[in-house]
Amino acid sequence: MLATATLTLKKIITLFALVEPVAMIPIFMATAEGLDAAGKVRFARTIAISVTVALLVATFLGMPLLALIGVSLGAMQVGGGIIVLLLAIAMVLGKETSFKGLPVQLRDG
Repeated sequence: MLATATLTLKKIITLFALVEPVAMIPIFMATAEGLDAAGKVRFARTIAISVTVALLVATFLGMPLLALIGVSLGAMQVGGGIIVLLLAIAMVLGKETSFKGLPVQLRDG
C-alpha cells in the first residue's frame, strides 16, 4: 500500500513539473485578455483537453512510435541532452537568437 502511494505521489509530482500549471497562469491571462468569462472558460477547457490528449498519446504511443522508426530511448535522451547543451552554451555566449530562426541581419540590428 505504501509503495503504491509513493509511486503515485512521484508520478503526480513529475506530471506537475512537466506541465507546470502555475507558470502558465500569466501566459493564459495575457492570451485570454480580450475574451469574456465564457470565452475564457471555453479557452481553458480547450487547452486542458489538448494537453491531456497530448500527454496520453505520448504515454501510450511514445515507445511504440520510437520502436517503429528504430530509435531507442537512450538515443532520444542523448539527442535531447545535446540540444539542451547547445541551447545552454548559446545562452551563456549571448547568441541564443541563433536558435530562434531569425536571419543574421535581424539578430544583430
